[in-house]
Amino acid sequence: LKGNKKKLLTVPYGEDPLFILASFLQSDEGLEVMRILEDKL
Repeated sequence: LKGNKKKLLTVPYGEDPLFILASFLQSDEGLEVMRILEDKL
């Protein structure tokens, strides 16, 4: 992911960033991103 600077999501002002990230990672698109991250680690 070193050369990839793609923005995954935007956290609305006043929202809990951890909750927004957790919600994203539980979505269909987020699960795909999570698999890629696990493979990289």
